[in-house]
Amino acid sequence: MAIGQRTLQRRLREEVSSFRMIVDRERRNMALSMLEEPKRRVIDVAQAVGFDDATSFAKAFRRWTGESPTAYQARAVEQQA
Repeated sequence: MAIGQRTLQRRLREEVSSFRMIVDRERRNMALSMLEEPKRRVIDVAQAVGFDDATSFAKAFRRWTGESPTAYQARAVEQQA
């Protein structure tokens, strides 16, 4: 990005954001997209987006969406049919 760490932090703070918030948002978007594939296992999605285990991923997913990854996947697959 060709800018220093402090400059990046300052610019993110000006945008009312943080590196952690950006990573969290991108993990969420990737997980939602991957779970729309019917044959994807939740643990595989969890690992692909950077979680060590399904439990931690499920907690984060519930915080993001208000439902479990399994419930989201079932609903998304059903809507595709």
